[in-house]
Amino acid sequence: QDFDLVIAEYDLGEGKNGQQLLEELRSQRWLKNTSAFIILTSETTRDVVLSTLEFKPDDYLAKPYLEPALIRRLKRAVRYKYMLSEVYQAIDDNSLFAAIQTCSEYIRDAQEFNESAMQLLAELYLSTKQFERASDIYDHALLSRDADWARLGLAKVYMEQGRDEEAEALFLELIDINYMYVEAYENLAAIYLKKEQLQKSEDILSRAILVSPLSLRRQQMYASVCEKNNHFDLAAKAWRQILRISRYSKHETEENYLRLSSCLTDYCDFFDAYKDDKVTSEISKNLMTMRKYHRPSKDSETQALLIESRIMMGKSGVDGGKDVMEKVNERYDEKPETFSVNTQLEYAKSLSAAGETKSAQKVLKKLVSQCEDKDMLMRADKVLDEPVSNNGKKRIIKLNREGIGFFKEKKYQKSVAAFSEAQSFFPRNIELNLNLVQALVKLVQNHTESEKKEDWLTQAEECLKSIEHIPGDHKKFQNYRRLTTEVHNLQAAPAKEN
Repeated sequence: QDFDLVIAEYDLGEGKNGQQLLEELRSQRWLKNTSAFIILTSETTRDVVLSTLEFKPDDYLAKPYLEPALIRRLKRAVRYKYMLSEVYQAIDDNSLFAAIQTCSEYIRDAQEFNESAMQLLAELYLSTKQFERASDIYDHALLSRDADWARLGLAKVYMEQGRDEEAEALFLELIDINYMYVEAYENLAAIYLKKEQLQKSEDILSRAILVSPLSLRRQQMYASVCEKNNHFDLAAKAWRQILRISRYSKHETEENYLRLSSCLTDYCDFFDAYKDDKVTSEISKNLMTMRKYHRPSKDSETQALLIESRIMMGKSGVDGGKDVMEKVNERYDEKPETFSVNTQLEYAKSLSAAGETKSAQKVLKKLVSQCEDKDMLMRADKVLDEPVSNNGKKRIIKLNREGIGFFKEKKYQKSVAAFSEAQSFFPRNIELNLNLVQALVKLVQNHTESEKKEDWLTQAEECLKSIEHIPGDHKKFQNYRRLTTEVHNLQAAPAKEN
């Protein structure tokens, strides 16, 4: 059934709110673009207003309002949709080129809603990859009105054209003018990710979340980047927020519980925190809630069992998860094709925790052969000492050479920075950690008076701890012993008096 106008309160009582209703109606194509959707609300906090406006209702009215003002806004929303009904009907029919033609004709003859129609036409050009025509509209709007929407659109055109530096400059200019343009932050994060500048990506998303924390997509982006940077505490905080804001929406899935639980076990692995009952009990509670409310699939249940096995092994040693691992081993041996890439990743992590490195490597190689998702491949590369993906292998060689080059030139701070960046990608790699420790030792020896001396030694100690599993017959074992002794001697050395 077609509607000219839908009016919804933001607070709909128990269950979905008005924003979630709008999102679901659009995603299921139950609400046509020809219909106007207006949200009425007493919620005027910035978090709620910005997150709701990101879903682009046709209007958003805060209470209290006068009846004449309400009627005027309703009439305007309905009239706008009526005047451009042929354009929106073409969009509903997925006839974007017809929508472009109709919109162009409307602009040529129209007396009202001209700027909104121009903005819509530019978005249609962008969607159909007619970048030059989109640029013409955005350039004209910037010259004539200095419109922020045009600055955002032009930056998106530059991104699509691979002109990342120009796009970055425009996005930064936009958020300097108006810090509430949260889409600009996300696009900046994407540019930094493309350049593998993970910390810059995390920092810009952190700013976006401070502005508008109720966006599920943005929290997912932030959690993913934090995990890449081994900032599992921040990632877990984001996953908790995702669970809260997805409640009653179509995004409330068992996967959210699994990702939070997996993130917390990664935190335990990274910080050797399995003895922290607060963390492990949260994991258990998450999985219990998932099982209670979502009736997980067999694949999701396998992931949950593997996460639980890592907790048991972390608390009680390898034998703690023995029974669970035997069950999962049988399932994998019988039907490996039933394991999703997420389950294969959890399986490899559990095999690694159990000391079955060769089996973990076999599972990861199968995962890499099936998967092209860059995020998943980066997660897979972190499981063992050595990366398994081709991109991971190339990246570790490039970054390692860069750090060694700086070290040979005695540019120890740059060497530490290069090895630290590499370590964020491959935290378990023995050679990288040893190279980083060696650079840190040189840095301490050459800057004995530096206030950062203790921080450098702490970082070196953490690197050595992360590879303490190195076997005695490893080719780098003697280097490990020598550097361990050097770090301990530097820590024990008395501070020089001024």
